[in-house]
Amino acid sequence: RARRADPVEFLLWALVTSTALMSQRFTSTWAIVAAPFLGRDLAWWKERAWPEGLRLGPAVAPALVAVACVAVCIPEWSRREMQPGVGLDPLAAPDAACTFIEREGLRGRFFNHFELSGLMLWRFWPQQDRLPFMDIHQSGTARERLNYVACMSNEAAWRQMAEAYRFDVAILRRVHARGDRLLDFLDADSTWGMVFVDDVAAIYVRRGGPYAALVREQGYRVLPGGKAKLAALEGRSDSTLRAAFRRELTRSAGESAASSTALSLLASLDLLEARPDSARVHLGAAHAIDPLLLYYHYRLAAAERAEGHLARAVELFRRARRSGEVAAVDAETAPLLERLGRRSEANQAYRRALRANPANAEIEAGIARTAAGR
Repeated sequence: RARRADPVEFLLWALVTSTALMSQRFTSTWAIVAAPFLGRDLAWWKERAWPEGLRLGPAVAPALVAVACVAVCIPEWSRREMQPGVGLDPLAAPDAACTFIEREGLRGRFFNHFELSGLMLWRFWPQQDRLPFMDIHQSGTARERLNYVACMSNEAAWRQMAEAYRFDVAILRRVHARGDRLLDFLDADSTWGMVFVDDVAAIYVRRGGPYAALVREQGYRVLPGGKAKLAALEGRSDSTLRAAFRRELTRSAGESAASSTALSLLASLDLLEARPDSARVHLGAAHAIDPLLLYYHYRLAAAERAEGHLARAVELFRRARRSGEVAAVDAETAPLLERLGRRSEANQAYRRALRANPANAEIEAGIARTAAGR
């Protein structure tokens, strides 16, 4: 009311700004607290600084504010991963993993990434033999919290913790914090076996514990939970191994609605084995689950090219570049454009490809062929 420096505003600003800078989740709190103060200050500025001719009427100003409030949201709404609606994000909640735990009767000492604990507590309440090790409030002693964090990047720390607490079951997020290699540690640990995996979570049980029979009957032998072992599979061309890999991917996809990873790997396997029809089906199913599926358009283009649909393949390769899947596709599209008889476009594409791959004899020959026919 006095229109001077407001100590309450300053203290609130210091509090909510510091928390918003530490964690994005408090940005909305900052906006709610700031709104009355910023609104008041804007009104004062309008009264004192705006020229008389620019002042808006009582009906126009609120309308412009309403339009601005909607307009500022459009960039966020247009993001590919935004799916308007109300419900549980299938790629965030370990629903299928909890269903597997119930179905197979897994009980005992659980280890978990703390983000998974909310649904675990809700699904299993009030059972005392399915409690998470770490909850969303990160309870326990300071040493336990430090050990919990250390075991994600230090294999020796994980082994010490697993032995100290004698965990029977580990339920881990498939995509977690940068530097977290816990999935790789368990993949490489012969005392644990993975029995469930989808986009959200992987479940491991001790091989020598009460679930030894479950590991023998349902343990994955080829498909890993982490990236290290999966990368090692990429260079393998053994047909027997690929057949086993396909069976396990098909099983994983059938056990959960959040199965875009398994479906995506099946699509890549299809392309490797010259099954473009199957690749297209698997890519479509994976993309329906995860709109940000890696190399979606690029792999669709490869499937179309394999079936001789060259014009469609060119468009999909270009879409892959526009969507940021790949930096350049000119080396892929130039030969297709040439085969379609679009020599001028092919020549331009070859020239762009040569700038990215200097002294490439095959590209230079393409430039010469298409230049002669222009």
